[in-house]
Amino acid sequence: SVPATAKKADSYRSLGEKFVNDPALKSWLGSVAHNGLPDAKSILHSPAVNVAPSIKALITGESDTSAGALLMSDYRGLVDQVYGRELSIAQLITTGTTNSDAVEYARISSVVNAAVPTIEATAVSGSSGYSAESTLAMERAVAAVRELKHWLPVTSRAMADAPELASLTDAFLRYGIAEELEDQVISGDGTGENMEGILSVSGTLSQAFDTDIVTSLRKALTNVRVNGRARPSAILMNPADNEKLDLLTAGSAGFVFGGPVGPATQTFFGIPRVESVAVPEGTAIVADFREAVLLSRSAVTVQMSNQHSDFFLRGLVAVLATARAAFFVRRPSAFCIADIAD
Repeated sequence: SVPATAKKADSYRSLGEKFVNDPALKSWLGSVAHNGLPDAKSILHSPAVNVAPSIKALITGESDTSAGALLMSDYRGLVDQVYGRELSIAQLITTGTTNSDAVEYARISSVVNAAVPTIEATAVSGSSGYSAESTLAMERAVAAVRELKHWLPVTSRAMADAPELASLTDAFLRYGIAEELEDQVISGDGTGENMEGILSVSGTLSQAFDTDIVTSLRKALTNVRVNGRARPSAILMNPADNEKLDLLTAGSAGFVFGGPVGPATQTFFGIPRVESVAVPEGTAIVADFREAVLLSRSAVTVQMSNQHSDFFLRGLVAVLATARAAFFVRRPSAFCIADIAD
């Protein structure tokens, strides 16, 4: 039985208090609203609740004017934080920092090794015992620090009401700088404010297409080793070309390069294969990528300001990302640009 004091207290409760404290309703809510949030996609009906003699109330989730107004959508935010491609060049090249706006460096232009066995000198004049002269030609070069930047306009209200937007904007702007930097390192043409990318550097080796993609790449490896006197650290190519290698078959023997169940690390005659969309399809860069150097003058910084045009009056904010860096290739002969398209 219910104590008299409880019955007396219950008689002073409001209609709403009697309703929400009804044992039957509490039991029903526990079965359909796990973690306190009902399923908004379900059609929910509560049991009848006695709140006064001859009065019964039915609450339903079918209408926004009833319990439907209490149902909260299950918001998960953005799944893909930044829409972008995989970036890979930074893991291959030499990176560092600089405190200047211009980087002066020595670029090796040619090497001649004239070392030969030499007989002992038998006279103080003439050519007897004379040593052969080798050549190590170098040239002075300067790589200018370039500034990369871009911005987004965002309303002040959106930035304040959606904290996730601030993180997304920051991540997107930082990614955009990194993507453009990879494009510059690989294919910058050196004109205007563009960096001199690997594909534009003079003095690199070249390998013409020969028979098929496998033959062409293998000859490029030999080219770097023999003529470039370097050991290739990676083969950089467009994903479409790397796909061609993956799908190569040898008749009934199956896939040449292991197929879908092959090793996780892709290699070509022991040299890692690395993909980059920045490399034009039909071209591969076979090189000792350690001879390419990227120096950061200032890391990516993100700033916000309403002091742009009439942004202050319109409630807008300009979000700006900037970075400064210089790029150069120390030994162009350690890079071979191979044509792998038939």
